[in-house]
Amino acid sequence: TAERIRKKVRDRFCCDTDFVSCLRDKNGRMFCEITFSKVPSSLNIGELRDAVGETCDREFELPVIKGDRNVRLCEKTAYSVESACSQIPADNEKLCGDTFESFYDGRGNYVVILSDGMGTGPRAALDSAMASGLMARLVKAGFGFQSALRLVNSSLLLKSRDESLATLDIVKIDLYTGKAVFYKAGAAPSVIRRQNGKLL
Repeated sequence: TAERIRKKVRDRFCCDTDFVSCLRDKNGRMFCEITFSKVPSSLNIGELRDAVGETCDREFELPVIKGDRNVRLCEKTAYSVESACSQIPADNEKLCGDTFESFYDGRGNYVVILSDGMGTGPRAALDSAMASGLMARLVKAGFGFQSALRLVNSSLLLKSRDESLATLDIVKIDLYTGKAVFYKAGAAPSVIRRQNGKLL
């Protein structure tokens, strides 16, 4: 399969690949990763998805580009996520101490990260942005959530001799099963609101 994808990419997009891998997980879902010497700027990710799908006789999600060399695809998921955020600074402050990030990881999961910096204003905004940004980069790079949380915590402690704290509130949603897993570091309990208005 990997060799057929390599040939399809070369023929359709006129570019060579350095490496192609195709794997199935324990549930039979297919994941593909394509490594280029450099991802072509003209590459249409929708057309790439369709080309890989034709080769594998499966439907895939839109590819996720990692850096300037790697493209990751996973088999089409059963669910999708809509997300939104709103930030309101504390009184008389220009910056909000809370930071929000969300992304699709290319492995069939949607991840939401919320960080609350200690205090208010620029210092809190800096700490929360660093915590959420570093957490997002580590997860995208393939780190496990618990390992990533420990690294972020260590980084905040090393950043300054002054006390520097930020909470982390993370949810990973499996878009194949609809199950959600929460990870917390100093964050308050989460509230889940169902479509019928019932709170969990």
